[in-house]
Amino acid sequence: MSKLHHQILIVGAGLAGLTSAAYLTKAGYKVLLLEKNKNYGGLLNSFERHGFVFDVGARSIENAGIIKPMLKDLDIELELLESPVSIGIESEIIDFTSKKSIERYKALLEDLFPQNLADIQKIITVIKKVMKDMHVIYGSDNPVFKDLHDKKYLFKELLPWFGKFLLSVSRMNRMDEAIESYLNKKTLNQSLADMVDQHFFKYTPMFFALGYFYVYLDYIYPKGGTGKLTEGIANKLIEMGGKIQNETMINEINASEKFIKDNNDNTYYYDKIIWCADLKSL
Repeated sequence: MSKLHHQILIVGAGLAGLTSAAYLTKAGYKVLLLEKNKNYGGLLNSFERHGFVFDVGARSIENAGIIKPMLKDLDIELELLESPVSIGIESEIIDFTSKKSIERYKALLEDLFPQNLADIQKIITVIKKVMKDMHVIYGSDNPVFKDLHDKKYLFKELLPWFGKFLLSVSRMNRMDEAIESYLNKKTLNQSLADMVDQHFFKYTPMFFALGYFYVYLDYIYPKGGTGKLTEGIANKLIEMGGKIQNETMINEINASEKFIKDNNDNTYYYDKIIWCADLKSL
């Protein structure tokens, strides 16, 4: 049994916990990151068997204007590969490699439903509008990684972008109807509507669903497996003086007295705590 005091405790060493720990350590705080499993990374993890790499959770990562600038900001060198997405309809496969790929998707729908050309045009027009808004929201590096004291960046890039960002978010918030009901307003052909919404989870808000046509072009893959991303952040965290403690299950938290206990009855006192682990257990 032991009683230790820490400036900052972070519970859960997935991507959220690792990035929190890395940036707080970089800022000069003393951080201990606790993880219940033998390995860190959560759903961004990989393992190798017989010369093949298998990804535990996510099979690729959306950049979203965050991953690449974050790695640059933390000075982490990682080879990132494009991770193209393919869409299948019946026996046809379309590789989404550029914005022009949506035209191939449109042509395929027109071949399958020649009696619904006007409906298809309406659907594709909306998809293109959503893709433009998604590009505004995710197509540039997130401002949090930029120097906001740089007046050139502030006035020539950030402020013009911010206006477009607000408009795009406003349109996004108005497009919260389930994709199924939205498509049924665009076409009376249920087969056509089903052919389009088969790509998404049921009852997904339409902006989020149609936004995938942009996201398909934004996926990246760390060479060697998705786990290379969390491995790179963990190595940088340790290099900067942060600590990771694996195989530590937290089973008690006392917020009033600022301590937590693990499965070995060790007590950890803290000034601040960040919970990045399973919310159900919290």
